[in-house]
Parts: sequence; C-alpha cells; structure tokens
Amino acid sequence: MFRKVIETSTFIHSFHYDHELVLLTGNSLQIHNSRNYQKEKETKLFEKDGLNRDFIADQYNFYIKDFISLLIVERKTLEIITKIRLGTDLKNDICALTQDGDNIYISIRNGDLVSIEKNNFERITTNKVAETSIWDMAVHNRKLIAGTVRGSLLVIEPRNLEVEKEVPAHKKNTKGIYIIDNYMLTAGQDLVLHVWDLEKFEIVETLKKTHSKAFTLVGTTEDRILTVSYACGEIKVWHRSTLKHEKTIPIQKCLTGKAIIAGNTLYMTSRALSGLEKTFLSEL
Repeated sequence: MFRKVIETSTFIHSFHYDHELVLLTGNSLQIHNSRNYQKEKETKLFEKDGLNRDFIADQYNFYIKDFISLLIVERKTLEIITKIRLGTDLKNDICALTQDGDNIYISIRNGDLVSIEKNNFERITTNKVAETSIWDMAVHNRKLIAGTVRGSLLVIEPRNLEVEKEVPAHKKNTKGIYIIDNYMLTAGQDLVLHVWDLEKFEIVETLKKTHSKAFTLVGTTEDRILTVSYACGEIKVWHRSTLKHEKTIPIQKCLTGKAIIAGNTLYMTSRALSGLEKTFLSEL
C-alpha cells in the first residue's frame, strides 16, 4: 500500500508539503520537487544529528526547533537568518511551535509561552501560561489554543499571551490538536479522541480507546478521520460523522513519526523508516 518516494540516510524528523516538499533530516534541510520528488537543494544546518527537531514554515522562512533554540532559515536561499536561544537546559527546552500571519508561537517546557514577531525577530514576548508543559498548539479565529500535560485546553489572547479561559479536555496529556472549519479534534494520552464545536467550545462527540497506546491525529478527508499510533504500529480510519471504525492499516512499530494528508495523498515517515513513503487515500 505504501511506497517509498524519497530515500534518506537517516530518519526524517519532520517534513512540510506545499508547492515543494521540505524534509528535516538528522542535520540538514532538503528541498524536493513535490511532483517527481527529486532533490533540488540541501543545506547542512547542524554539526550533529539531533533526536528531537521539528519545524514550521511560511512563504518566506523556516522556523526550526533545535532543543533550546529557534533557528530561522530563509526559504529562498536556505541561509540562516538568526538563531534565538530560548532556554538553557532540559528544564526549558522547546516543546511545540505554531504561527499566524504575524507571529511565531513557541511553548517552553514547564509552561512558558513565547511570541516572536515575524517582521522583527528581536521583538519577543514571554508569559507563563501553565504550570505544566504544552505539547501542541493551534491558531483559530485570532486565538491561540494550547493543550497541557494536565489534559486541559487553554484559550490564549495572542497579543499579550494572557490566558482567557481553561477548559477540561482529557484526563491525561493533550498531545494532538487538529482544526478544520469550526470543528476541532483533540487526542489525549488517555487514548480518547474528542470532536469539538469551536463556536460553543464544547465537546460534541467522543471516541474512547482510539488505540491501545499513545496516538496522534493525521487529518481528515470529506468523510474520514485518520489517526496513527506508532507504538501500536497502526493507522486507523474512522467515519467522520459517526466515528465508526472502518479499518486498521499496519505500519512498522517505532517511537515517533509524522504523517500528513496532502490533496489525495497520505505521506508518512517515522523512526522505523529511512525516507518518506506515500499512499493514495483511495487505496486505504
């Protein structure tokens, strides 16, 4: 079902798909043609391979999480613009990244939240918004939504990083947030998937025991929800409106990975793979 489209010498930490396919490997950033997957550019960013790197992108730059620092790389030239040190050790390393048109938002271990202006990287705002770490965030309707280790969701005003409200969500860590239109899906380490109505900010559907081990959200199609558990070695397909289980697709077991839906295609990488694989959604 899955076929490899890009081979790499090490596993891929993260990737981004738009008009081009961008891969963050052990120590480098690679740009591939999104149609034929040929490598067009590559730059070495790090002296050593890392184990916990991630990035987000806009049309101008890549914003790369590297332990305690945020590396900002110009998209056109792949040159490093700046490296912003946000922590000192494992007690305050970077946990999650998200963005809107004006700012990059970075959560720091143990509850600090940082905002950096895109038009002036020296304008940095910091506020402690939680007593525990935040492992996923998303922006919706000019508000920042963050999931805490305690399982709650925080609604945060981006301009001053003040918490407007805290809503119970999961019994354990909220590690996955996925927003589509006025609905939100959240995945918790309590193995529960919630569907939220964002206009009311209320849970409208709940799916328990989604997987037998930790899982995260892949995305949605018109009539399906896809979840993945790398620890279980499986992708599950659910009916979007009824949450009825449709099928389970086996994958290689490992610690972590990433999967996204782009158009009619599902792309996936993980620590068990030395490269990027894909399958068409019609084949699921």
